[in-house]
Formats: sequence, C-alpha cells, structure tokens
Amino acid sequence: MDNKVKGVETIGVGSRRPIPKRGQIKSRIAATAFHSLISMLSKASPDQHYFHWKVENILEGGLKHS
Repeated sequence: MDNKVKGVETIGVGSRRPIPKRGQIKSRIAATAFHSLISMLSKASPDQHYFHWKVENILEGGLKHS
C-alpha cells in the first residue's frame, strides 16, 4: 500500500506546472467568464452575423455611431 502512495506522489511532483503570477488566475477566470457570456448571447441572438459584428466592434473600442 505504501508503494502505491509513493507512486502517486512521484507522478504529481514531476507534472506540476509553475505557480501562476499575481493576477493570472483572476484574469483567466474573467476571460473564461467573458467568453462564456459572449457565446451564450451569440447563440440567443436571432441574427448571429450582426451580433458577431457588434461584438467585434465592442472589443475594438466601442460601437461607432454613424
């Protein structure tokens, strides 16, 4: 039984990723939430081509009124 536990610990130590820097986790969570929201809204939109254009304009700095 001790051999199994040691094997698991060895695998875990070798495959660890570096610790993220300050703010990276929050940034990743915020980006995932934003993309989920955009995805949900685009699926609910009746005219997906227009909605895609609107989202791109928002991401580029806001809608330009003509």
